[in-house]
Amino acid sequence: MAWLTSSEANFNGMPVFAFWPFAHAAMLLWGLGAAIPILIHLWSRRKYREVTWAAMEFLLAALKKNSRRMRIEQLILLAVRTLVLVMLALAMADPLLSDLPAFVSGSGRGGSTHFVLVIDGSFSMAAKDGEPSRFELSRQLATQLVRESSQGDGFTLVLMAEPPRVVIAEPAFDPNDVIEEIESLAVRHTAADLSSTLVAVDRLVREATEQQPRLTQTTVCFFTDLGHNTWEAVLSPDVQEQLGRLAERASLAMFDAGKPAAGNVAVTQLVSSESLVTFGRPVQFTAELRNFGEAAVSKSEVQLFVDGQPVEKQTVTIPAGEATSVV
Repeated sequence: MAWLTSSEANFNGMPVFAFWPFAHAAMLLWGLGAAIPILIHLWSRRKYREVTWAAMEFLLAALKKNSRRMRIEQLILLAVRTLVLVMLALAMADPLLSDLPAFVSGSGRGGSTHFVLVIDGSFSMAAKDGEPSRFELSRQLATQLVRESSQGDGFTLVLMAEPPRVVIAEPAFDPNDVIEEIESLAVRHTAADLSSTLVAVDRLVREATEQQPRLTQTTVCFFTDLGHNTWEAVLSPDVQEQLGRLAERASLAMFDAGKPAAGNVAVTQLVSSESLVTFGRPVQFTAELRNFGEAAVSKSEVQLFVDGQPVEKQTVTIPAGEATSVV
């Protein structure tokens, strides 16, 4: 990605407005309305036939004393009226202010950026490798990106799940609104469909490019734990083709919220000794725990809750890739 600096641009003495882009340049034609106050002013100064009237001589003498001040006041009023119409035309033309520093000072990216925030909402994102959970960490990273963005940047938001959910479909430019939507997201107790998510993201990128010309750059940000169940789809030729097309339209960025050597123990089976569990009748539960991680889990605490209250607790050790039962 190349940025144009002031030393690279040849202005040849041309004014800054020659390089200042507008989202709706045709609206500048309304600036011609600024000539209306000037025409009215000139018209009001047309010559009238003078009639000598003795009673007016005293009034004219008084007016001549204040004529200079009145003329200045009229010119100031004319300038204000004209400036109001010019500024109104500029506002309607929607100048891309974020582009101006790139041409004048050589700093800046040379345009605003459309950020597509894709947050993994699959069940594995609820795992805690400490504090906070992977999903909470992803939300924090996305929030930080929004807070540190430049004025004029736009954001769309997608929750990667099965199916994916488009939370912000059109670029939003108020960081506070975007952060509010990010904080309202929750983990979906499902897998994540990478292919369907890429379809949704590609559509957002294309629509924003057509509808928001001010967004001259696009970056797709994935906040994920890179879980195998989700990202193994990258091996598919179809998904690789999707990623290739997306990379032609946007820059891709990955924010890893996972931990390589994180433990992965799950309850794979829970069986009761009675087919019907009723109040006041003793029952025994047998749980099967499987270690899907690459390292053994030692002295891990297992608890049984009934109505939100702990009723039994045991400590188990499970070798890597194996399962054990607790009663």
